[in-house]
Amino acid sequence: MTTSNPPLNRSAASNSASDQVTNLAENAAQGAHQTVDRVAEKAAPMAAKLHSGIDRAHEAVQDGLDQFDTIQQEWKGSARAQVREHPLLAVAAAVAAGLLISRIIAR
Repeated sequence: MTTSNPPLNRSAASNSASDQVTNLAENAAQGAHQTVDRVAEKAAPMAAKLHSGIDRAHEAVQDGLDQFDTIQQEWKGSARAQVREHPLLAVAAAVAAGLLISRIIAR
């Protein structure tokens, strides 16, 4: 007696596997999109906070430069006034500084 096996439907099996692979790929893509969305939601406030901090640092540096410029202008004006009031003393101080620097460099 011969037993007959039912014919295998390879087309149905391959469609089922193909459907599973497609579903798996869609689920993976959906999960990746959700992850990217979550990261983007958290990154935007951090970027805004970083930008705000950079703006504050820029303002602080600019304020410091403005103060430095003001002090530099005051000192320059003061030095000019001293040279005008005491020209011989200014020349003597310049000569003394030159001699001191030349001795330091010569060593």
